[in-house]
Parts: sequence; structure tokens; C-alpha cells
Amino acid sequence: MSKRKISRRKFMKSGIAWFAGTAAGLGSMQRPTSVKKAGVSRTSLKSLQVIPTTCEQCPAGCGINAYLNGERLVQLFGNPDHPNNQGGICAKGIAGLNLVN
Repeated sequence: MSKRKISRRKFMKSGIAWFAGTAAGLGSMQRPTSVKKAGVSRTSLKSLQVIPTTCEQCPAGCGINAYLNGERLVQLFGNPDHPNNQGGICAKGIAGLNLVN
């Protein structure tokens, strides 16, 4: 069994280089921009009423847009104007639709 000797300096250099490369790769990732802006029902072609609110599924309180077709809640999306989540929504937030309907 051969023991590879690596100096602390070489270890730190390679670790920093790996971290910088990973950070540069992640920095180019964008948030999805396919947020539903025009609220139109696919089935009835009626315009949907949009109500900006907050999600209560966890303590984070993310901003969501609730889409109503008449009196019925039909979809939840992240609110891109909310400072907390900036349009993102987690699985718990999306599942909030099942609690209401």
C-alpha cells in the first residue's frame, strides 16, 4: 500500500480551485422564468382571478399567487414580486392546493 504524501499547501490550492470552479458553474444557473403571468383557464378559456398571498405550509411564509376560477382555487404559483422566495415555491406550497379543494 503506497502512501501518497500531499502537502497542506497543495491540498488547499486544489480545494480552493475546486470550490471556485463549482461556484462559477452554479452562478450561471438562472431561476425558471416560466411563471404563469396571464391567468387563463385551459379548459374554459375564462380569465382567472389572481390573489397574491402567503403560503402557510411552513414557517417561511413564501409569497404565492393563488388563481381562482370563479370561487374555486385551481392553481398556486410562486409570487415573483415577493422578497422572500422571489417566485420559487416548494413542494409543500404546491401541495397546499390539495388542502383547499
